[in-house]
This record gives sequence, structure tokens and C-alpha cells, in this order.
Amino acid sequence: MPLSLEIHLDERHDDRVYVSVLLKPDGGDVQTIHGVELELQCPKRMGLSPRVLLPISGELSGAIMTQAEIRSSICIPQGARVVGTVWTGNEQLVAECPTDPSTGMEGHVRGHPRIGTQVDDRALEDLLDSERLVLRRALPWLGMPATEEKDHNLDVTDDEVDDLCGHLGLDDECTQWLKDLMAEDA
Repeated sequence: MPLSLEIHLDERHDDRVYVSVLLKPDGGDVQTIHGVELELQCPKRMGLSPRVLLPISGELSGAIMTQAEIRSSICIPQGARVVGTVWTGNEQLVAECPTDPSTGMEGHVRGHPRIGTQVDDRALEDLLDSERLVLRRALPWLGMPATEEKDHNLDVTDDEVDDLCGHLGLDDECTQWLKDLMAEDA
């Protein structure tokens, strides 16, 4: 069909949504439109609102955009969507838009401004000894003392380094380099 219908969610409240509807003829052809309707539907495709008939009909030679408010008598459930239908002669074009917040690409990239805005000024309280004891019983690793750093300095004599290097087949230059390296770390 040489006509496109796009529906975008502008705002969502508990009992209503605001959507933008864009009708655009493809290829510059003039289209005759007989009507446009919008309906808010639950995930099971049952209507949550009365059908809204938009005042759009006649010859469409360029893009047209309008906004609509669709109200529901109940709280809009998760997974609901706005379904739009355009009639052009014997054909109809259907488009859908989810009403869940942050479902668009912009919402995923920028985030939703209302998420996490509630600030609780209460400070965290320390656990009582009895509460700590209950946690230690349930999670034994919480009662373990913190591990101390161990001294990893090895007291190795030059004779032991010579034996090791001889066993590995290293020459005198490599043996001296290893001794110097061990002296730097000490």
C-alpha cells in the first residue's frame, strides 16, 4: 500500500495515553482516506477504551500528523497497546504501538526520567549483634576473619639459585640476572 501509518507513544499515565499519529503517502501519490481510528487494547486484544475516530478523511497529498488522548476506565495493564486503523477504499492499514514505558529506542538509550527519582534520606542503620549472629549462622563465611597479607619474601641462598639455574640449564649470565632480580624484590 502506498501509504504509511506510524503511531508513537508521547506520554503514559495510569489510565490514559497520549499518542502521535503520522500518515504519509509513499512515492508522492495522492491517497483517498475514508477514516482513521485508534483503540487501546489489552494484551489479549480486547478493548480497554472506546474507539477514537480521528477527523481525517479525503485526499491526502502530503504527510499529516496529529495527536490523540486515549482514556481507559481502568488502570492500563502491562503489555497493552494502541492499535490504529486507516481505511482507504477497499483496503485498510493497521499499525500498533506498545504502551509500556521506555519501549522505544530513545527510552533505552536515554533512560526514563521518572525511574529512581524517589530519594530516601534515611541513613543505613548498623546491624545489632544478634542480627549479625543470625547472618553468621546462615552465611558462615561472614564470620571468618579477614585474611592477612602474608610475607612472600623467600630467603634463598646463592647456592640454591645456582643449583636451580644449573638444573634448568641456564648459563652464568642468566643466573646472575636472576640473582639481581631477586635482590631487587627483597
